Amino acid sequence: MPNPPDIKSLTDIKNYILSLENKFEVDTWQINGIHIWPYIRIKIYIHFLSFFLLKNDFQNSENLIHKSTLKERPIKLGNKLLKIIRAYFNLNVFYFKLKHKKYILFGSHMHRVVINGEYFNRFYDSMVDVYALKNEVYMFEYQKIFEKMYNKKAVVHVESYLSDFKLISKIKQRIFKQKLNLNLSLDGYDVFYIKIEKDFPIVKNLNLNRSEMIQWSFRVKSLSRFFTKVFRKVQPTHVVFSMYYGMDAINAAVYAANKLNIKTVDLQHGPQTNHLAFSNWSRLPKNGFNTMVYDFWNWDEKSKDNITMWASHTNAVTSHLIGQPYLNYWMNKLNNNVSKKKQIIFSLQLFELEEMIPFCVLEVIKNLDFLWIFRLHPRNHYSRQTIKDFLKKNGVYKNYDIQDSIKIPLPKVLCESVVHITNFSGCLIEAMMLNVPTIIIHEIGKETYEEYIDSKLIYYLDRSEIDFKAKLNSILIKGEILVNHTANVNINPFI
Repeated sequence: MPNPPDIKSLTDIKNYILSLENKFEVDTWQINGIHIWPYIRIKIYIHFLSFFLLKNDFQNSENLIHKSTLKERPIKLGNKLLKIIRAYFNLNVFYFKLKHKKYILFGSHMHRVVINGEYFNRFYDSMVDVYALKNEVYMFEYQKIFEKMYNKKAVVHVESYLSDFKLISKIKQRIFKQKLNLNLSLDGYDVFYIKIEKDFPIVKNLNLNRSEMIQWSFRVKSLSRFFTKVFRKVQPTHVVFSMYYGMDAINAAVYAANKLNIKTVDLQHGPQTNHLAFSNWSRLPKNGFNTMVYDFWNWDEKSKDNITMWASHTNAVTSHLIGQPYLNYWMNKLNNNVSKKKQIIFSLQLFELEEMIPFCVLEVIKNLDFLWIFRLHPRNHYSRQTIKDFLKKNGVYKNYDIQDSIKIPLPKVLCESVVHITNFSGCLIEAMMLNVPTIIIHEIGKETYEEYIDSKLIYYLDRSEIDFKAKLNSILIKGEILVNHTANVNINPFI
């Protein structure tokens, strides 16, 4: 399948989307009072990104975005009556047991690591522990729920209650034949859709036509009723997300909290400076989109400034520097004076092995007396054996270890490493904060982190250059003498 028009780089993706914002009044588009442009913009961006990175069709792009695992429950009465009664009972017991808490934190099992035998959310629990917030929070989590979790009494498997809510809602709809009101503000939307469908016909698979967007708005509106009831009972001052987009339920939670004037926050979880969920918003309502958070908590100054540039054109959106909670937590509470080893950490991504671990790296592994730590992505889809077979096939039999992202803390392995190598992983920012040099070896990484590359701590090496190994060696020498440290920024963002 050919590339969409003129899409050959991340910059081209950005320019295409900005051209749409320039041509159409996207900031005015609402269905049933719900702003739809953030959902559309991010969905187009993620699918372009998938095509560009995975060299695959757009339908496979869910590897790059959270995907809800909510299962549609059958709505036939008859022999399903018991399930309906159980769902109704579970849901109302859940509502009844909710208590007042200051903060609701939306997270994922993919953000958890093992500390002292418990699964610990490296972003949220770091702040919960340091600022003594155990009794002040609910942790709303999707997908997998581990048996042993830090502050488990605060963890809510929100997915199960949403399933109950959806089942009851469908039954009510059938029994009472509730009429769905439709309120549209879509000036120019049909012309917009014709254009993007013409530009890349695969857009038909993205479910963005007028009818499909109306159905999306009904889903969000329905789910928002669940969150509205929860938020009114809990009465939080903040609702925080580690990624404010990607699932209908998250869109609904953001929308519900904004409608109730609760502070909505996105806590940085990775690179932001060239990610179009966080960058280059050129057309926004003065009071912001009601399906976007209004506060952004950032790890580093560049990330903060990136958001401030466009947020300053609104009356509602703010950007704050708070540091990286887990790095500060680990350095201050868990660091047992680790020392550097003769090792290199290579953080992996989600595309083809041949692209992810290129020939130049394979040759260096065979000829360089270092241990290579291949750090798996939290959403890794390769088995260890597949990676081992790939390395063996290319003549690599030793001097490497394959490490998951849960059992061994990232700060520990970074501090033990002389250098960090990546295609475009967000670990680059964390390595920078720990004073560990990073070498970017992919064009996408070069584009993603162009503001960071300084040839002092962040380097870009062209993987095709003949002197790749020589340049790598010179950076290794520098890395061996650098002293690790963490950034001084360590702010309690809740006060």
